[in-house]
Parts: sequence; structure tokens; C-alpha cells
Amino acid sequence: MPNSHQQPNPAEPGGATWHKVEDPSTGWLASKSSGWTGDRLSTATGGMAVDFSAVVPVGTRAVAGMVYVVNSATANYSFYRPWGDTNISNTPSASGENANYLVPSVVPGSYTGPLWLSTDYRIEIAVVYTDADVFVSYPREYLL
Repeated sequence: MPNSHQQPNPAEPGGATWHKVEDPSTGWLASKSSGWTGDRLSTATGGMAVDFSAVVPVGTRAVAGMVYVVNSATANYSFYRPWGDTNISNTPSASGENANYLVPSVVPGSYTGPLWLSTDYRIEIAVVYTDADVFVSYPREYLL
């Protein structure tokens, strides 16, 4: 007998729905293994930009994929935000709430979940320790 207090999941904001990628690519969409500057999101200061524009339809708000962080020396942390998001709570080391943590990892670690995209379908990734290798999968689903 179902729980009478349980409600169905609410619809996504604005009526958006998740869609499976019909023919998902395999391997990695993007990766970075050197050139990091710790705690920097902007690619100009040593972060990583990932562009999903070629693999998602127009209007996509988020993707579900995997970010895999490998670190040879110590537990690592990585951060992500939609490209160009300058909200202080989405900036490494700028907020105690840690809303921007992506992968608190022990060697190795991964994050599988929604990645919210900028309007031009990009995200930024940063790491704390610069010896990290980061791999981003092709999306399995997209929010439209």
C-alpha cells in the first residue's frame, strides 16, 4: 500500500523535462591533466572550460553526465559553475556554504549528476590541488 503522505516529484522549474540522449557518445567529451592553478575557475587563470553546445539541443538547461577526478597525491576537491557565473557562492573559496563543491574525492572520485549550463551551454571547472586529472563524460541526459 503506498504511503498516503508521499507526493509525486514536482515538475522541473518552468515545465522542463529530462530527455535521454538517443545515441550517446562514449569516451570523454573533455579532459585536463596539467596547467591547473588551484582554486581558479576562469580558463585565463588555470581552470577548465567544457562546451556542450555540439552535443545538446538548443534550449538545454542542464546535462547529466560524469566528472571523474584522479589525483595521485592527496584527496582533491573540484568545483564547477555555469560559464561566467560570478555569484560569490559559486566561486571557489568565496563562500562557507560550499554550494559549488562538485567532487570531494579520495583517489579517485567521481560526480554523476546534473551540471547546470550557461546560456551558451558551457561550464567551468577548477581544482584545489593542481596535480589532478579531470575527465568529463558526454551527457547521458539533458534538461530541456
